[in-house]
Amino acid sequence: MSASYVVLGDFWLKRKMGRRGGKWECVNNGKLVYTYREALDKGIYRSRFNRAIKDLIDKGFLDVAGYEGRYNARALYALSERWRDYGTDKFIPHSEGKYAFGESDAVANDEVGWGSSQAAGEVSQA
Repeated sequence: MSASYVVLGDFWLKRKMGRRGGKWECVNNGKLVYTYREALDKGIYRSRFNRAIKDLIDKGFLDVAGYEGRYNARALYALSERWRDYGTDKFIPHSEGKYAFGESDAVANDEVGWGSSQAAGEVSQA
């Protein structure tokens, strides 16, 4: 099975659903975290995990919502509905270079970290 399917399924399992205005929706969207350690525990190594995240962003399933923490910052993701228009003229692609992978320089060898603590949508290409 493709790592993208596994990662997307895990994101769906991380959703917390709640009622807002009588309608069910994801109440923690934009605050979803998926670490390298979680991926490794499922047998997905960093390079495959990075490709899976990039693939999911490129096809409109995920968006980078921001970062959490200053040191050892982790990317925060939002499930997106952009995928519904994938392959059509209405599809809105993500902005180039707006991927969230790489490690903070402050991360020890055995710890898991993400990018840097830049503003939402800005990602270091470490």
